Amino acid sequence: MGYPRIILKKGREAPLRHGHPWVFSGAVATVEGDPAPGDVVLATDSIGRGLGLGFFNTGDIAFRLLTGDSASRIDADFWRRRIDRAVALRKKVVPPETDAYRLINAEGDGMPGLVVDRYGGFLVFSIGTAGMEKWRETLIGHLAAAVGSVGIYERSEGRSRQLEGLSNRIGPAAGDVPAATKIAENGLRFEVDLIAGQKTGFFLDQRGNREIIGALSRGAAVLNGFSYTGAFSVYAARGGAKRVVSVDASAAANEIACRNLARNGCSPEQHPVL
Repeated sequence: MGYPRIILKKGREAPLRHGHPWVFSGAVATVEGDPAPGDVVLATDSIGRGLGLGFFNTGDIAFRLLTGDSASRIDADFWRRRIDRAVALRKKVVPPETDAYRLINAEGDGMPGLVVDRYGGFLVFSIGTAGMEKWRETLIGHLAAAVGSVGIYERSEGRSRQLEGLSNRIGPAAGDVPAATKIAENGLRFEVDLIAGQKTGFFLDQRGNREIIGALSRGAAVLNGFSYTGAFSVYAARGGAKRVVSVDASAAANEIACRNLARNGCSPEQHPVL
């Protein structure tokens, strides 16, 4: 299949060759083939040598790399392989007794603009690029098959979508998704609000920092400011803190924090939520 082309200015191919996943509009000399935002294009250097295939757009980020193999075909099977690769990696690196984690991390997994978080049997995803938007239905089908999820919820919103010319989309995408579910992280149990919680419901990217806090908390008095649903507080308490005080302005978050502390055996008198 012949893709439209973007031809870079002389010398501007170096970032792509060195691993950067984007090309900014100022590096583009010529666009051939009249691609629409989100279409797949072939990027070449100034003398026509292929650099890779990626998503095109007319904004500041003109190209988002999908693959350095210029002979690849971007089709449904391409996305199935990418998703399967991401799932296989998580099986290797996610710690035991943990069923909530980032399943797909956009460019980090070769899928620019797609973020997918797993919460046990449920997935919450966000699409932030016009390119991924074009493959939305294909991605939902492959995700459901790859992890055997019983429900998928979409929270595609924010400035990144606006910059790509996309409107917000929030709501169920497949199956039934409850407002709240329970997850395990390193054997600790947490309640997560999948529909109205911050980010996709839980700050999954902070697991490593929570582990550090737990390891440092023995015998300490800990103040957790902006405590949200109390995950750091639970780790501190279970790590041996003599007292943990959690403070947040959200009454709804505080209610969940209280439940999270209680379900992990933490005394509300010793570890209050304010």
